[in-house]
Amino acid sequence: MVVVCDGGGGIRKALRHAWPHARVQRCLLHICPDIGAILGTNPRHEASRQLLRLAKELTRVKDGDAMAAWLGAYNAWELRHKDFLDQKSVGADGSENDLHQRLVKARDTMRRRIRERTMFISMDPGPGTATPVPTTNNAIESVNARIREMLRGPPQPTPDPSNQGRVLVVSPTHRAPRNPGMDGRACVAR
Repeated sequence: MVVVCDGGGGIRKALRHAWPHARVQRCLLHICPDIGAILGTNPRHEASRQLLRLAKELTRVKDGDAMAAWLGAYNAWELRHKDFLDQKSVGADGSENDLHQRLVKARDTMRRRIRERTMFISMDPGPGTATPVPTTNNAIESVNARIREMLRGPPQPTPDPSNQGRVLVVSPTHRAPRNPGMDGRACVAR
């Protein structure tokens, strides 16, 4: 059995309890925002821009050849920027810190994902897996998003003390013409 997930800690604990022998395919689409959150959307250094590009290219990895090419490109990136990543700064108290802390953190995150061996399970899902394993969990997330939206229900009206006779009820199932003054929501006055 293979489980495709976004890598949150809760799912790992649940898997250990419910399906201890299940293999985990990390959603490749979630790795890019993780790296982007560390580096920012427009990194200053070329090494950071290249790592962000590599993270974005993960979503294009669909077979063993693409996986090998991506891993080769990542290893080449690490070798090319090793000296840059190893640079240290010395604080006033004499302590040494990484000079490019965010880039080192992003690199360490990527290393951890590779070391966990959860990024490319879809390339070799193992015996007993009948269907191709997806590399993202988009299919379930789109279903979950609709379920969350339904569970939230319609926004509750807030009575206006100055006008108790008129309360707006917002309903996602009502198909009245949209009122542009109400943030695009369909509203009905009772």
